[in-house]
This record gives sequence, structure tokens and C-alpha cells, in this order.
Amino acid sequence: MTSRGAVAHLGEAVALAPRTGDDWLSVTAWCSLGAIHSQQGRHQEALEHASAAVTTAEKSGRPRVISNALRFTGDALLALDRHTEATELLLRAVRLAREAEDLALYAASLSRLATVAHLQGSLHSAVDIHREALSTLTPSASTWLEMEVRVRLGATYAAAGRPTEARHEFETALALPAAADHPRQYGRAHEGLRALEAAAEPPP
Repeated sequence: MTSRGAVAHLGEAVALAPRTGDDWLSVTAWCSLGAIHSQQGRHQEALEHASAAVTTAEKSGRPRVISNALRFTGDALLALDRHTEATELLLRAVRLAREAEDLALYAASLSRLATVAHLQGSLHSAVDIHREALSTLTPSASTWLEMEVRVRLGATYAAAGRPTEARHEFETALALPAAADHPRQYGRAHEGLRALEAAAEPPP
């Protein structure tokens, strides 16, 4: 299915979901629509959709639903370099995920929060937060989520001048079961390894 087709179907889902009375479905539809726009580089539109998801989620009063919407909104704000706003929302997403006892959502939100710290130059803090996110993952955690956390951690290690640890995270991500089924994370892990190899080459 093309991106245009996906947007059309998600637009229908956004319109129909409220009729089901399922807040989670409505929020997921808004967030998915925003994610597609983000992948297309249309970050302001992605933020608008994510904000609509937060508004819908807030009405439900359910911590897990609100946390998920806040995480997506934090991603959209990061893409727009609005780090302070992203930090505020992601801190709340982390708190609500912990309250809901949703470890996967907690880890995903923590990893985004670590990325903000990375972008703001607080690499030591970013490593600590990423490692906390990684420590919460259980053996049943999805390959996609573990890859996402490890690739982000690897990038932070690389930025901090710790290539050995960075390589370990990238290689571990690539060795996970069915890693190739997650092309974005798979590609980023390979890019990370290539960057490490390029940095290690002696000057001509």
C-alpha cells in the first residue's frame, strides 16, 4: 500500500473510531496518521495529529492511553527541534506509563526522553536513561522495541566517544530474532556501524 493509500485509510479510521467508543483505537488512528506524515517530513502536520490524539486521550482519563499519545507528540516535537516542550511531555508520558504498569510503553517513553538529553548535549545523562529503558525490557518484549532502544543507545555511545559500547549495541540489535523485519531500525543500526568504521579509519 502506498503512503497516500495509508493516509486515506487512516483518515477513515480517525472519522469512524469515535463511533466505536474505543479511545485506544481513536488515539492509535491519530498517532498512526501522524507517524506517516512524520516519515514524509511533514512534521508540523504530524504534530497536529499527535496533539489531536492527546486531546482524545485526555478525555478518556486512562493513563496508558494518555502516555501513548504523549510519546507520539514528543516524537513530533523532537522532529521540530522543540526540545523543552518534548521533555515536559515525555516526562509525563514516563510517569503515566509507570502508573499504568506498562513496561513496554515505559521503556519507549524513556528512550525518547534520553534522545532529548542526547540532542541537548547531556550525553552521560542520555546513556543512563537509555540503559534504564533497556533494563526494563523483558524477554517477551518486541524485537522492534528492543532494536529501537539499542540503536538509540548505540548512537549516544558513539556521540560520547565510546565506540566499543556503540558497536555492541548496534550488533546486538542486528542479531535479534527477525531484526530484518524492521527495516528502519535495521538500517539505522547498519548506518551506525558504518559511521564507526569510517571514524576508525586512519587519515590518508
